[in-house]
Amino acid sequence: MTRVAFVIVGLLALGACSPGLSAAKRQAEVDFTCDSSDLETTRRSNDTYIVRGCGRTGVYQCPTGVGTDHRWCSNLTILANQRFSAEFTCEESELSVAEISPYVFRVSGCDNTATYHCSAADGSPRCTVDAAR
Repeated sequence: MTRVAFVIVGLLALGACSPGLSAAKRQAEVDFTCDSSDLETTRRSNDTYIVRGCGRTGVYQCPTGVGTDHRWCSNLTILANQRFSAEFTCEESELSVAEISPYVFRVSGCDNTATYHCSAADGSPRCTVDAAR
C-alpha cells in the first residue's frame, strides 16, 4: 500500500511540474474547436509545446508569468498566419504554414511567401520578418 501511495504522489508531482502542457492543451481546444481527448500534446522545450488534433497542428509557447506559476499560451502558428494574412491581404483559410526550424515559420498563399520568426517568450506575442531566409 505504501508503494502505491508513493507512485500516486510521484505522478501528481510530475503533473504539477508541467503547467504549460495543460495550458497549451486548453488553448488548443479553443483554437482548434476540438475536444481535449482528441488532442496530442508534446513538450518541445521548457515553454514550448506541439499540439496535434482534429486535422491541425500548433506550436504553443507558454511562458511563466513573473512571480507566478500561471501560464498563458500563444499559438505561434496562428500568429504567423495572421501576420501574413494582414501583410498580403489574403484570407487565412487560403494559407499554408510550416515551421521550418524552432520559432521560424514559412507562410505561403495568394502567390506570395514569407518567413517569420515568432515568439511569445517575453509576454508580447509577435512575428517579425526573418530576412535571413
